[in-house]
Amino acid sequence: MEGQETANSKAKQIIKENIFATLATSDRSGVPWATPFNYSCDEKYVFYMFSSKNSRHMKNIAINKNVSMAIFDSTARKDDIDGVQIEAKAEILEGDSLAKEWNHIFKAKFAGRRNAPTIENFGGTSLRRIAKITPSRFYKFDRTSVPGEDERQEVWLR
Repeated sequence: MEGQETANSKAKQIIKENIFATLATSDRSGVPWATPFNYSCDEKYVFYMFSSKNSRHMKNIAINKNVSMAIFDSTARKDDIDGVQIEAKAEILEGDSLAKEWNHIFKAKFAGRRNAPTIENFGGTSLRRIAKITPSRFYKFDRTSVPGEDERQEVWLR
């Protein structure tokens, strides 16, 4: 098993160096759904997802807040693959919760961009919404495990 500080540092690096993740949700019956998405995250490793309110994953989040995520470099060779898996709760930000989070989200995702969207692009009659994904646990692939074994190590990023 990797040393804890090394594993924590590598997990932070994976999150910082990538821009896409896979989000797994499920509906009321437990039917799973996975979707790739472009993420942004803040300094506390809270993630934000921007998507249509009519998408299957956003509808799933509305009824089941339990989600999981995987972040990895899909261009890595098989022997070099490394990644972070995350257990989390997701919520769709609307109304007061969107207004409360907007400046924080704007800083994390849009600061310095020309033609950056406004809060109106994500609420009210707009079709776009923002999901806030708050992790409860992080795991990283254990690169020191026995070859062929699929081992995970819990990491602490906060």
